[in-house]
Amino acid sequence: MLLPALSKAKEKGQRTVCMNNNKQIGVYMQLYTEDASDVYPWHRNNRTGAGAGTTTLDDWWGPHIMGRVQHTNIFLCPMLKGNRVDQGVTWQWAFTVDRAAYAYNGYWHGLRPNTPQNASFGGVNMSSQDNFRRTQVVNPAESMVTGESMPTAAVTWSTSYWWPFAGMKAGTGSFEGVDPNRHRGQGMVAFNDGHSESRKDENINPPINPNATPASIKNARYWDPLQRSPL
Repeated sequence: MLLPALSKAKEKGQRTVCMNNNKQIGVYMQLYTEDASDVYPWHRNNRTGAGAGTTTLDDWWGPHIMGRVQHTNIFLCPMLKGNRVDQGVTWQWAFTVDRAAYAYNGYWHGLRPNTPQNASFGGVNMSSQDNFRRTQVVNPAESMVTGESMPTAAVTWSTSYWWPFAGMKAGTGSFEGVDPNRHRGQGMVAFNDGHSESRKDENINPPINPNATPASIKNARYWDPLQRSPL
């Protein structure tokens, strides 16, 4: 009886650490936007200003919002020790654009270095834009900004959530959504009002990639800070 109880206590402690990581990252993000005329950072290439075709492993939003004080430990979930296999993807944590443990809702908040897209999902126009500002967020308590993540099948892009490819189920998703694999089917998520919480896959991610046909945009209101869909 003692060992299961200890295991549950350990898991609870790990979830708490992960939740606190998200909260601290959210504080850094808020401080950054306050110093940047309310504008969110690019999801990558902030330092070089290079286009989307260029990737530098250490030039992504995490190091950029922290400035000279690089608290890399807050980007390491305590569940990540050595190699992992999630949804058939074998990977190991590193403080890089491709393998860090937390992602930023870059498609909506920090689109650059990608260009704006005039896109519709499920018949709803949900275009992305440049220089998105914190004051534009319609409902901060429902607007996801960062959370747990995993790399794509190519072991890339673990640091950016990308709505068109946010499905998290093998076969219908590209794994650019909230990762529910590390904490018994739940992922830790931070919102624009500063609070963090755990969410099951079905309560935060779309069931399939939203760019699929037919599309499903369930949970779009947590992703799109302008809440152009009621789903």
